[in-house]
Formats: sequence, structure tokens, C-alpha cells
Amino acid sequence: MKKFIVVISLLLSACSSVVNQPKLANSCQTYFQILDVNVATASLPAEKLQALQQDFFQYQKEFTGRSLEKQEQFCRSRLTRFLQ
Repeated sequence: MKKFIVVISLLLSACSSVVNQPKLANSCQTYFQILDVNVATASLPAEKLQALQQDFFQYQKEFTGRSLEKQEQFCRSRLTRFLQ
């Protein structure tokens, strides 16, 4: 019975975790969250908003292929400009 419980708990933890989840630097996560909020609150036609969201999603997806250092450098500079 103990083995069964251990096996079930291992299976549940394996199913709930994401394998090879791409890494995104903290500053980039913040940057993309701000962009998502701004796009969601923009007063543009629905199809234009959807196109922008898809573009941002694709951009974010491509960004995860870069090193964390390059991501951090780029997103910090963008956040600095954005928050000024």
C-alpha cells in the first residue's frame, strides 16, 4: 500500500509539472505583463487587439530562445524607457 501511495504521488507531481518550460528573465516577464495589460485596455477594434496579442505572444516565444543575460539586458532597457 505504501508503494502504491508513493507511485501515485510521483505520478501526480510529474503530471502537474511542466517539462522543459522555456525560461524568461524576470524583467522580461514584467515587460510582457505590462504590454498585455496595455493591449487589453486599449480602445482598438477586437480584431486589431487580437492581432497585437498574437504578435506579442510570438515575440515572447522567440525571446525565450535567447540567453537570460541578453533577455535581461534588452528588457531592462525597454522597461526603463517605458517607465520614464
